[in-house]
Amino acid sequence: MESSTNTIDFAAMLEAINTVPKQHSAKVLPTTRSLNEGAVSHWHLTRAKQDFPEEADIDEALRKFIRANKIEDFFFLDHDNDRCKYGPRIYLQHGYWPGFRGPRHYDVDEDHRKFVFDVKKPILRDIDRPKPRTIVLAAAHSSQRGWNLPQTHPRHTLKFPDEILSLIYEFTLRPQDGSYLEPMTTTSNWKTQFRVSSCHRQGMRAHDSDYTSSVKWVDARDGAGTYKLIQPIQRAIIDASFLRTSREIYDLGINCLFASNDWYFSMINLHRRESPPSLIRNGEEYENVHPTVFYPETTDDDYMSTVATTLKEIRDQVPFHEPSGFVYYDRFLRFLHTIGPLNATRIKVLRFGGVCKLHRSCYQDTCGKGCNVDLMDCLRAYIPFIKRFCTGLEKLVLHTKEDTRFKSDLVSYPEPKFKTRGRGYRLVPSERSPPAVNIEGN
Repeated sequence: MESSTNTIDFAAMLEAINTVPKQHSAKVLPTTRSLNEGAVSHWHLTRAKQDFPEEADIDEALRKFIRANKIEDFFFLDHDNDRCKYGPRIYLQHGYWPGFRGPRHYDVDEDHRKFVFDVKKPILRDIDRPKPRTIVLAAAHSSQRGWNLPQTHPRHTLKFPDEILSLIYEFTLRPQDGSYLEPMTTTSNWKTQFRVSSCHRQGMRAHDSDYTSSVKWVDARDGAGTYKLIQPIQRAIIDASFLRTSREIYDLGINCLFASNDWYFSMINLHRRESPPSLIRNGEEYENVHPTVFYPETTDDDYMSTVATTLKEIRDQVPFHEPSGFVYYDRFLRFLHTIGPLNATRIKVLRFGGVCKLHRSCYQDTCGKGCNVDLMDCLRAYIPFIKRFCTGLEKLVLHTKEDTRFKSDLVSYPEPKFKTRGRGYRLVPSERSPPAVNIEGN
């Protein structure tokens, strides 16, 4: 019986592999411009070269430019050479601007100024309006389907140890980038200068956002095949609305809100457009609220009575249209009036920013709408209120600015080499005027 064996010529096989054309042995990857044919403009290429000059390959610079700026609807290849593109951002916030409460009408006062009034008062259902289901599902974890648990359930949020709850509250109620909060509680319904309560961040870079983001990945398909859709999920840098969930959560989180944050207050401007009036409707009558702002001096004869009256207004939290101009427009005192004495005792860090004024005469031709109130004058007026209400204060920080309107031969102002974004420039000392400096201290 004969047996036959098949022999393999490995040398011939290796030679055949080496002779295969290169374009058939390796996958040719598409370029970023070919992925976005017709969409890449000269502006995109120019900006990519400017932002990434170290990249000799313009296609690689364009890819980095798209990823760095999260440009929507532009394809690029990731590290695994898969097609990706950024989709619309998802904002986890209320679906309307805080100042919008529905239909409005306008009334005119005796000075022919137009004021805004809501047709109906906001109700709790409008304030605590649930987010759309599509947004909730986009950011929800798979385990959150059973979120609505009774407090007796072993997996309820309040069953976590206090250390874990503190970490959760700090993540939600405190900016993670070290910035500090600037509450704006003074409101106005004057149409020209309409204002609602808000809270801004200070101590951040110009391009920083008031949102912090995570990413949602979606497997999608188009005519060219499958790709990954990347949608940034952005939530507010802090969100205290969850404190309304229950009394227990409020009691645990309210201390974290006031004690863990640095509160920043700038000085006000007394001009009508910077401290605008309001028209308050009381039944059938209208009251034009525009109190005169004055800061009491220790040399005034009625200084003690003025301070005592103001302390009582804040302590009793009188209706917001009744306080004197001292409380009504000042950002720090209006904030104390809004949060109440109990929450004021929880504050640990206060920051005040303003100009140490060296000139005293503010004429219309030199100061325009006028200067902001002097920082030192305000601090002297704040002392009784800090001692009375902010009993838990541990740190007081002053952010001073130079008085650029002061003219003197004994003081020189060097040209700044860079923008200081509100920190001010250093004032050269002189014998007549002390320098304005930044003060950081307890």
